[in-house]
Amino acid sequence: MKKLILLFCVFYYGTANAQLLTLSDLRYLVQHDISSCNSYLINKGWTLYEHNDTTQSLFENFTVSSWGYQIDQSERTALGWVYINQNDTTFNRIRYPFTSNVIYRTYLNELKSLKTKKLIGDPKQSISDIFFGKSYVYVIETVPKNSDNANPQFYITVFDKKDYLHYWVGILQEKNQ
Repeated sequence: MKKLILLFCVFYYGTANAQLLTLSDLRYLVQHDISSCNSYLINKGWTLYEHNDTTQSLFENFTVSSWGYQIDQSERTALGWVYINQNDTTFNRIRYPFTSNVIYRTYLNELKSLKTKKLIGDPKQSISDIFFGKSYVYVIETVPKNSDNANPQFYITVFDKKDYLHYWVGILQEKNQ
């Protein structure tokens, strides 16, 4: 019965909030080229908003592309955003912000069903939970409520597992120089 209620909630919430990207959607975006990602997102109602040529990100150069869901061009706002960092040497890195506790709990339940291993990040900076799966690493950051935002802000970043390890080796090398 619990599974049926959860399935209904996910279906209802996903229908009511069509901008919701599932973990399966995010994994697809990690693995495919930018053209395939663009087609995939367009089919889900998203619009390519911005495509920046090479941007320096820590120790690597990335092309950053962003898509919006129901973009208001005059206000530069949207119901949802997704960002893809891409370069020639790694898999895509996907960053997806959201503000809903329901989406947050949905992701946690899905990560639990995938039998990921959870590690906790440094709560002094922002609260980050890191989930290691067979092939992917999921980092969920929580920025608590404050005077600028009435709801907590969440970010999920999805990495290919090998790329995540490469990412941290690069950070450690930068700190040691």
